[in-house]
Amino acid sequence: MFDWLRERRRRRLVEDHPIPDDRWATILDRNPLLDRLADTELDHLRHMATVFARERFFEPGGEMVIDDLVRETIATLACLPVLHLGLDWLDALRTVIVYPGEFTPEIEEMDEAGVVHVRRETRSGEAWHGGPMVLSWEDVAASGPLDGYNPVVHEIAHVLDGRNGHVNGFPPLPQGIDSARWTRDFEAAWDHLDRLERTGVPDEDLPLDPYALEAPEEFFAVATECFFERPDHLQAVFPEVYRQLQAFYRGPVALHA
Repeated sequence: MFDWLRERRRRRLVEDHPIPDDRWATILDRNPLLDRLADTELDHLRHMATVFARERFFEPGGEMVIDDLVRETIATLACLPVLHLGLDWLDALRTVIVYPGEFTPEIEEMDEAGVVHVRRETRSGEAWHGGPMVLSWEDVAASGPLDGYNPVVHEIAHVLDGRNGHVNGFPPLPQGIDSARWTRDFEAAWDHLDRLERTGVPDEDLPLDPYALEAPEEFFAVATECFFERPDHLQAVFPEVYRQLQAFYRGPVALHA
């Protein structure tokens, strides 16, 4: 599709199907991380969320009923990381599956002998390159207290990470970000967190959720959650990672206000 035609269609969506004022007020009230945004950023986010909610397929999992508030809340949080990158960064994400609560997918893993093992693991969200984003609405709705936990932001980080074809903690970097410095800063933060965990520091006293140590892509996603949920904390514990993410996400301008 021609870019101008897509932009024209998106403008029509914003004009004809805007998120109503009452639902937008509810979304803002339930997600205090949005309080850090400037008014112009909030307006832009509202427009992006309107488009996302209309362009993506939202499918219920289990007994979930997807109403407009569910759809628009997820759309708003999904668009937050790309507020200054642009909605095109989420082009690969076409479907969002929403369960009422945690879900338990089957996971296939191959061992060193080439034998495939199937296990089941309870999750609050998942996303993979070229696939849908799957979420637990219970966890999305509970992610308001600014405690660093936000499953939508976490999974969107994986979507962005996979834009270069691999989900590995190294997303395609915008011009001006040095890839070697990015790697060095994230590896240093990983090593520090790993050392603390190995010395027996309780999980609640670690600078980041220890789930970040599962894999480089999880470190990037957990750090992204912290960047949007607790930017002051991330800047204090891992200032280099904070600066890299601020450069990557290009703001928001009021994030550290």
